[in-house]
Amino acid sequence: KHAEALALRRSVNPQHPDVARSLNFLANSLRRQSKLDDAMTHYDEGLKIARSCLGNDHPLVSRLLSNQGVCLEAMGRYRDALDRQLTALEIRTEVLGLDHLDTAKTLTIIGEIKRKQNKFAEELKFH
Repeated sequence: KHAEALALRRSVNPQHPDVARSLNFLANSLRRQSKLDDAMTHYDEGLKIARSCLGNDHPLVSRLLSNQGVCLEAMGRYRDALDRQLTALEIRTEVLGLDHLDTAKTLTIIGEIKRKQNKFAEELKFH
């Protein structure tokens, strides 16, 4: 169904934020199926559209970056995953604040990446 929604939204306006949201949903579904390269392609496209429509500091941009980070983490690309999560954290802290659930979720994800990198002292800063 995500692919159908994406096709419909693209037919109306291919550069609309809803297209970026649909790409994010589709990428999440692909990631859960372990189709990680395909997921990254959709995250990349969604991020490009979101940044173009909404700017670099929008919550949708942070969501796409964080989801990319989760996908990269699943690929074992911890440094790239951490970069995406730290950028998402900057946006979320600025736009949503430190007390927002999405900000807290990003901190937890960063801690997990640090743990997987065997950086246990750094991990504790994020949990």
